[in-house]
Amino acid sequence: MIGVCTSIPAYRVAVAELPSSVKLVPNVADSITVVPGDRRWAQSARSAFEGGAAAVIVANPGFVDPDECLRLHDAAGRRPIVVDRPMLRADLVETASAHASSPSYAAVDVAAMAGRRSEAVRDAAGWIRVLLGGPCEVREAGRTGSAVLALLQCADDGAPGALTATTIEGADEGPWIRVLAVAATRIEVAIDEADAQMTVEVTTAEGVLRTPRPFETHERLSLRRALHALSAGGQPVTDLAELRADDAVAEGLLGGRR
Repeated sequence: MIGVCTSIPAYRVAVAELPSSVKLVPNVADSITVVPGDRRWAQSARSAFEGGAAAVIVANPGFVDPDECLRLHDAAGRRPIVVDRPMLRADLVETASAHASSPSYAAVDVAAMAGRRSEAVRDAAGWIRVLLGGPCEVREAGRTGSAVLALLQCADDGAPGALTATTIEGADEGPWIRVLAVAATRIEVAIDEADAQMTVEVTTAEGVLRTPRPFETHERLSLRRALHALSAGGQPVTDLAELRADDAVAEGLLGGRR
């Protein structure tokens, strides 16, 4: 059993749901430490590692500072950093990736209120990366005051992707993401935070497979991922590098409008 150091209520509930694996502890040493995703999350995570944390979970990070991410990477060494991104859940990514073939193209639509637009566009870029099989670059982009339409391409002249981002005003709407990847297998992903919708639909010549909505919270999922990374003897977790790559795409799309 390993300790979990966190003050975030949802993570304390998740700890209670895994009583045979984890327990709450007051100190970071040798623990899985959960840090809030506020503007200082990278500094907080680095401090946790300097205090002896065995692993760190970053809870839904907002602003990403590339320089602070590099410092965090150096401080972590081989210790795992799990990034909890509720609209890019690892279990949905795993399901979509398991059925993905080399797509002809991928498209993603995303909508969010202005205060969450950067995070939503970053996660949309993450879905393009997952389904195209690698990091993407912005080839062209058109912008208005409330929308962005961009053409992306997987590195090394890979398949293209389209990303449409819209700013919404309703407090009871979104954020939501719709993803489509087309090849011999068609994959659709729908995530709507307001409606608690999270589905992956896979269409092949044999028919349609639609995954049920996951009932496990993203906090509990992140704890299990951290436990797995530790039990695997320091198996590399690539969340931080992927976050930086997706944020670079969002920066290219939104620039000073973030």
